[in-house]
Amino acid sequence: MPSTTMAEPSESERRDDRDRFGSQLRASFNAARQEAYGKWPLRNGYLVDILRAMSKVLITVPDELLDRIDRAAKAQKTTRSRFIEEAAQHELGWPAADSMDAAVNRAREALASAGPFESAGLIRRDRDSRDATRR
Repeated sequence: MPSTTMAEPSESERRDDRDRFGSQLRASFNAARQEAYGKWPLRNGYLVDILRAMSKVLITVPDELLDRIDRAAKAQKTTRSRFIEEAAQHELGWPAADSMDAAVNRAREALASAGPFESAGLIRRDRDSRDATRR
């Protein structure tokens, strides 16, 4: 049986094969990523807008404290980051989200009977009244 030897591909052929394979691999990867992330926006292959206003910090805490944080976060069905964020907000005196929601609901209930109105007209009437008392 005669032996057949294949000629070594040229550098140009190897480069073309790499480019073709790379394009196919990128297309496959992008399709899989799009399926995994759904409609989340991607820019240059990275998720955007998810962490827009967030900073990342590196902190050092004792192992025992980290274990307690992780257990508490798990019990509250939240992430470690969210747990620490809420603890910091509480320590700084920020209102809790549920108390803000309650305040918004109270405001909506209080304004429900006010009916429709034009805010510009109310502001103008208030300014005119104020100006009349200054004369």
